[in-house]
Amino acid sequence: MSGRGFELLAISVDAPDQREAIREFRDEYELSFPILLDPERDAYRRYGVYGVPETFLVDVRGRLAERFIGPRNWDDPRYARAIERLLPERGFRGEHD
Repeated sequence: MSGRGFELLAISVDAPDQREAIREFRDEYELSFPILLDPERDAYRRYGVYGVPETFLVDVRGRLAERFIGPRNWDDPRYARAIERLLPERGFRGEHD
């Protein structure tokens, strides 16, 4: 979905001294998306996170579209469809209506 307006971000609530462990985790699983640090748990509180992992699908206007609590098999087609519904039909240029 790269180039179609989809962006994946991870947020870690680990302490700043865990940066190396986070890098090792990213490298071990060959993750290509950014992992942001939120040791003060600002995003955690703002989104009302119950536990980890939680996944939030946010539309192009920044509105929460869907929330998934707990681990998921992201290869399952229903999750791809949930994301597809949020993507612009065509011609995405990063613009908002």
